[in-house]
Amino acid sequence: MNTPDSSPSPAREFPVDLVLPAICSTVRWAILRELAKGASLPTVEIARRLRSTPSAISKHFKVLYQHHIVVSEYGRYKIAPGLLSADRQSLDFGCLLIRLDRLPK
Repeated sequence: MNTPDSSPSPAREFPVDLVLPAICSTVRWAILRELAKGASLPTVEIARRLRSTPSAISKHFKVLYQHHIVVSEYGRYKIAPGLLSADRQSLDFGCLLIRLDRLPK
């Protein structure tokens, strides 16, 4: 049983006033849902999956990257370490827990 003192904490605490603007887009939520599936993905692949343009997706990645929600390695993006739960069903920002299975589709 987890008590408030024994529950795992995220790698870092995110201020709520920075998290909410960064994730307020349903497109960004869809991007996070795709990345939570496991593989690091390039912008073009996310654009294909979301039926969007690479340019539009790139703008969303820029916001997620600037807020340290995603990281980039060799042109591929993935969710920043410490945010994604072990079961890949939620993101823990410390101040906010987002259930990926409850995001708008």
